[in-house]
Amino acid sequence: MRNLKNRFLGYVLRDRRTPNKNREHVGQNLMLLAIFLFFIFIINFAIIIGADTRFGHNLSKEASEVYQQEVTVQAKRGTIYDRNGVALAEDSTTYSVYAIISKSYVSSTGEKLYVKKSQYNKVAEILNEQLGIDKDKILEQLSVRLFYYVIYIYLLVAIL
Repeated sequence: MRNLKNRFLGYVLRDRRTPNKNREHVGQNLMLLAIFLFFIFIINFAIIIGADTRFGHNLSKEASEVYQQEVTVQAKRGTIYDRNGVALAEDSTTYSVYAIISKSYVSSTGEKLYVKKSQYNKVAEILNEQLGIDKDKILEQLSVRLFYYVIYIYLLVAIL
């Protein structure tokens, strides 16, 4: 029994170091552990960048699903009132409809893109049917030679 005890104490005390040597040894082990973990993270990062997948998940696809989405936001605007409660401005949707009557409006191939005199009645008929504008008023505006184009602006409320 004494022999076993002496053997054990001899084994334990054989490589006994001073506290400074122990601290140095622990510091070296921690540095090696930090370097090992650093390389593990670098390798993992390189694999993620190269393969673009991790654990069977497509990372680019899932990132785009999280960060990119299409949402239509309807603008809600109110009416502006003056101090007496009279509406100064109300929210409404407008459309611009125009007919170009200048003969200089042609495509690069020379195709005529303007409204010709022979088409005035057809344009007046379409605008009358779709927007309810008086045909005579449209024909009168199309016949004026001073304009480059004629614009008709109507509120959506007026159209419906």
